[in-house]
Amino acid sequence: MLVTRSPFPVLRVALALCLALLCVSDTSQAQFPVLTSTTTTFSVSPATVTGGANATGTIRFPGLNKGAIVFEITSNNAVATVQETVTMLNLAGTASFPIRTSPVASSTTVQIRIVGTNTDRTATFTIVPPVLSGFTLSPGAIVGGNAVIGTVTLSGPAPLISGGPFRIPLFKSFGPSVTMPFVAAVSSGQTSAPFTITTVPVLQAENGTITAGDGETARSVPLTLNPPTVQTMTFASRVVGGRVSTRVVATLNGHQRVSRCRCPAARRE
Repeated sequence: MLVTRSPFPVLRVALALCLALLCVSDTSQAQFPVLTSTTTTFSVSPATVTGGANATGTIRFPGLNKGAIVFEITSNNAVATVQETVTMLNLAGTASFPIRTSPVASSTTVQIRIVGTNTDRTATFTIVPPVLSGFTLSPGAIVGGNAVIGTVTLSGPAPLISGGPFRIPLFKSFGPSVTMPFVAAVSSGQTSAPFTITTVPVLQAENGTITAGDGETARSVPLTLNPPTVQTMTFASRVVGGRVSTRVVATLNGHQRVSRCRCPAARRE
């Protein structure tokens, strides 16, 4: 006897398998949300940075709960460099990357762009040149005739300028007793530079200021020039050939000064 089987049980099994696969597929899609311009945000902080310092780019997508997303990163200006890609891992919801900047001579706006799945976002920030952040004199009070060393400090590395070093203007309130350069020159890549102030001996104390920079960033430091102070003085006299020779030795601020005086000897009546 020939026994035949109904094809319907096989069809039922095939249909059940298809439904199961469809459910798994739908669940999988629910766990991988689609990135859109409204769900993904991108920002750069700080919004303004001194050239030579770093900024940070941050991507936020709170809906990611499984898998990973890779974003390509580009910069529209060579003064700001970025890595090629950044990966947002599952459950993180954010991904950050450093933005390295170079010193600039003038304010420069830079665009950073990220491109990922259904996402193309751009953020801008500004790179500014360094400004004067510190100014000192050493020492702040001297005996006239000695030198003073001034030092200017910038908020970041000095940029490379075709006309020469980065210059900070200098000013004084003194007259001819103080001589100094008109500018302090900071070499490219450096954050500070010294300069020399020369003085002449004075008969009485002189007080004034030395100023570096101009405008809102200008800084003034007081300077005092003092006359020499006599610490000790000795006299030695003798008669030579009918004349009195007097030798005077004075110690002024640690330095000896010797002078001689000759005059006729007094006659006795």
